[in-house]
Amino acid sequence: MSREYSLLALALSFPGEALTAGCRSGSLAAAFGPIAGLHDPSAASAAFGEEYIRLFELPTGGPTCPLYTGVYSHSRREAMEELLRFYRHAGLGLSEADRDLPDSVPTVLEFLGFLSWREVASPGTAEASRRTAGDVLSRHLLPWLEETGSRLPKRTPGPFYAAVFDALGGFASAELERTAGELAVR
Repeated sequence: MSREYSLLALALSFPGEALTAGCRSGSLAAAFGPIAGLHDPSAASAAFGEEYIRLFELPTGGPTCPLYTGVYSHSRREAMEELLRFYRHAGLGLSEADRDLPDSVPTVLEFLGFLSWREVASPGTAEASRRTAGDVLSRHLLPWLEETGSRLPKRTPGPFYAAVFDALGGFASAELERTAGELAVR
């Protein structure tokens, strides 16, 4: 599951060398299926860059779809502070080099991937990792997915981002179900 979170984080980060490398290696095509552009790394980087800006950053062409989970909460500041507390409690911080905000969807996905990895690598923290993942999913990622799911179709995403969004929605819902189910058993 950690790998899936990492691939989803990569797919929703601004397209660059990492996305091109993912296209070259075939890891993105393997994860998201035969989507147009994934097998042509040179075309992918430029086309995905334009599509990314159009869908997630420009306010024209329909309702905006920002890649920040806190924008749909009652208080973005409180949402970011809560995520920072989750990160710090897990012994993590934000990269100074990247300078992204704590509610950035790729950052949230990377954190969920870390929790998934830690759940397996450190069995003593498994329950706490599942509980934290459940909280992050239900309080941050799923509300973002729901709101973005109503907005993104109005911006007419291409096949890559439509597939990524669908994969993320299905994966996040299944993960919330899994974490809640495993905690209920205990």
